[in-house]
Amino acid sequence: MQQMQNDADQNYLNTLLEMLKTSHETLCETQTEENLKTIAHAAMGRCELLGITDTKSIMWYAMAMIRVSTSFDNHPPILALLTDTTIPPEKRIEHLLQNTTDEDWLEASFYRQDT
Repeated sequence: MQQMQNDADQNYLNTLLEMLKTSHETLCETQTEENLKTIAHAAMGRCELLGITDTKSIMWYAMAMIRVSTSFDNHPPILALLTDTTIPPEKRIEHLLQNTTDEDWLEASFYRQDT
C-alpha cells in the first residue's frame, strides 16, 4: 500500500514539474532540474501540512518558492495567513494574496533557508 502511495506521489510530482515548466518556462529555466524537483516536492509537503490540496495552489506555492524565497512561508505575516484555521485551506492562497503587501513579500524574499 505504501508503495502505491509513493508511486502516486512521484507521478503527481512529475505532473507538477511539467505544469510548472510549461506555464512558467522562463523562470523555471533559471533552476536546475534537481532544484525544481526539490522545490516542487517541498511545496507538495508544505501544502499537505496546511491542508491545501488543489493543484493550482500547490503550483502557486512552488512558484512563490522559486520567485520569492524557498522559505517565504516562514515570514511571520505570511505564515500567520497560511496557518489561519478560520480560513478553509482551499481559500488560504487567495486570502494570502489579498491580505499581504509588497513590503511583506519583499521581507519574505530575505528568508533564505534550505527547502
